[in-house]
Amino acid sequence: MKDKEKTEEITHRIEVMTNGVVADNFIKIKEFRLGSGYDGYSQQRCDVFAISPNKGNKTICYEVKVSRSDFKNDIKKEDKQTAARCFANEFYYCTPKGLLNKDEVPVWAGLIEFDLDKPIDNVSTYYPEVHAIYTKRAPVFDKCQPTWGMICSAYRNGMAKHNEN
Repeated sequence: MKDKEKTEEITHRIEVMTNGVVADNFIKIKEFRLGSGYDGYSQQRCDVFAISPNKGNKTICYEVKVSRSDFKNDIKKEDKQTAARCFANEFYYCTPKGLLNKDEVPVWAGLIEFDLDKPIDNVSTYYPEVHAIYTKRAPVFDKCQPTWGMICSAYRNGMAKHNEN
């Protein structure tokens, strides 16, 4: 499986996860920009951003990494995940199984590993098995209030999905 296919597969598995910290009452948004293009966070985005209106608006940001070099480059840039960490209660790196050691993951992040050798089981049932292992739980932080740029980005994302239908 190529890196792009691994990324798409992990992203899909995050979207269908119904166990662990993300239950089915979370709204999950792929490729979510954390700004509108006119503020300091305009280019920062989450691979998947999840929010639960049923759990006090708890938010989780997921960053998919399928190569060690991509992960190493990500953590070298101190401000790369600033917005994600600001607007999310929890932050997770999501990788193929065995890519990282949990000791490599920054203290402010968690690690979820996916066994991509196993297909998703029971996709048509209420609780599909996506073969996710919470190798390291993310610490829970208070988050910042959303900026107007983030609200505009969420609106644009919702309108784009609406127009697809």
